[in-house]
Amino acid sequence: MGDRPEDDLSERGASVKPWTWRHAIINSELPATTRHVLLTLSCHVNDAGEPAYPSTALLAAETGLSERAVVTHLRDAASLGWLTVEKHGYGGQRWARNQYYPRLPDGFQLVDRDMKRTESGSVPQKTGRKTKALNDVQQPVDKGTEAGSAPHEKALNVVPEGTEPDDRKALNDVQSNTAVNPAKKAAAIASEETAAAAAQKISSQSKNPDGDLGELLIDLERGRGKVLRIDIERDGERIRKWHDQGVTAAALRAAHLLAVAARRRDDDDRPTYVAFVGGFLPEALAPAADARAASSDSPWFQSPEGVDARGAELAFRSRKPDEDWRYYRVLVARAARESAAIEHVLNDAQRFNAVDLYQFARATFGAALMPVDDYAS
Repeated sequence: MGDRPEDDLSERGASVKPWTWRHAIINSELPATTRHVLLTLSCHVNDAGEPAYPSTALLAAETGLSERAVVTHLRDAASLGWLTVEKHGYGGQRWARNQYYPRLPDGFQLVDRDMKRTESGSVPQKTGRKTKALNDVQQPVDKGTEAGSAPHEKALNVVPEGTEPDDRKALNDVQSNTAVNPAKKAAAIASEETAAAAAQKISSQSKNPDGDLGELLIDLERGRGKVLRIDIERDGERIRKWHDQGVTAAALRAAHLLAVAARRRDDDDRPTYVAFVGGFLPEALAPAADARAASSDSPWFQSPEGVDARGAELAFRSRKPDEDWRYYRVLVARAARESAAIEHVLNDAQRFNAVDLYQFARATFGAALMPVDDYAS
């Protein structure tokens, strides 16, 4: 194969959980296009924070940027400590693809976005000519960009599709016209971080106590080894209607189970898209939905809900909130000592090139439970 633009990224670093990584990216000082590329990459990282290995061609298609621009922004982010990269692939293969480890730069602290703008009380207020001088520093030179002259999002965050690295300087100049008091900011970071986190939690709970249904559906499909892309306009409108109708996370999980069963009946390997899952919500919201889901023909080891239920039957410990269900499934399969479950776990890990999961399963099952025709890689 010929050289690709992605071939010169290297060095591995400590990984972080995807939600933490996304939150840090959103609140970082990175250029908007670099944040866009990293947030798109974060959609390929699973809940355990394992490395992802999408091709730069796929990232280019998902971001709407050129492949060269994607590589440039990934390289910039890596040099700033936002990710590390190594080659992915089994030994002996003729192909190799970069796999990306999410990480936070050394010394990076999560700060509420409002902290990036000088508040009216963030610097000492003085009278006379010094006050006027301070106000002059805090005001943009062009009064046409003052507060109220245009929506904040439109004034600062418009990034043309396909923005290249040379275009970032102008964007940074627009976004850097606010005065900052370093001493006051450093003293307030600890308390403001706590307050911002609490405010964010309250805000998210007021919208929907079961969390974001779109993110939940993406996670459910990721558990099946599928990449679900949500259209902001079309799918976003459907998800907002779900929220308005009071659809809960439990109801969406039940609808997803029904949708997955339908895909299997039709021998359809596509993801369960938002509209497709929505077609099963009325059935999932019916009083007998739980009973129908429990009587599904699917084996317990093919879904997170089935794994949780099987663990409860075996009096095995419950799955932790941040525990990847696929790793928990390995432990339940060992406790169940069912050959069908063990073979499915191993085949599933091999099918999706989940090397770490496969090695974890082999070590957990041991020689006594491994299939007789299994050989060490």
